[in-house]
Amino acid sequence: GEEIDALKEEMEQLTNSLQENESARVSLEDELTCQTEAVASLEKKVSETCRENVDLGVIVEEANKDIERLKISLGNANSLGGMLNDEVNTLKIDLQNTSELLGESERTRESLEEENIRILEEKETSVAALENSLTETKASKDNLEKVWS
Repeated sequence: GEEIDALKEEMEQLTNSLQENESARVSLEDELTCQTEAVASLEKKVSETCRENVDLGVIVEEANKDIERLKISLGNANSLGGMLNDEVNTLKIDLQNTSELLGESERTRESLEEENIRILEEKETSVAALENSLTETKASKDNLEKVWS
């Protein structure tokens, strides 16, 4: 009888243990399902991140190409700037030369005006002398005509 009771008790403990194990197994299966879903979610995120990284790689590559093109454009712009500076310096020299020529031209014009005024005054003096001479000649002619008549 005692052996049967001991066996029953052992059987009851084994049944309880089996139920606890079954409960633990179900709990572990639930945990495994959650972990599997989490892993799948992480794999999806990793895949998306990889795609994004590939996209970013393409974007970075294009940006680097744009940077190279901009460097070339900047070099060209610097060259043009240098050429423009040279042209501006040449124009400044031309402007200075033109200004000097204008100054010389103005001095020549003033000199010519003074010369013209002097010549005009000389001509006026000559005209006045000729008019006096003509007047004297007319007077002499009139006197001679009186004497002859």
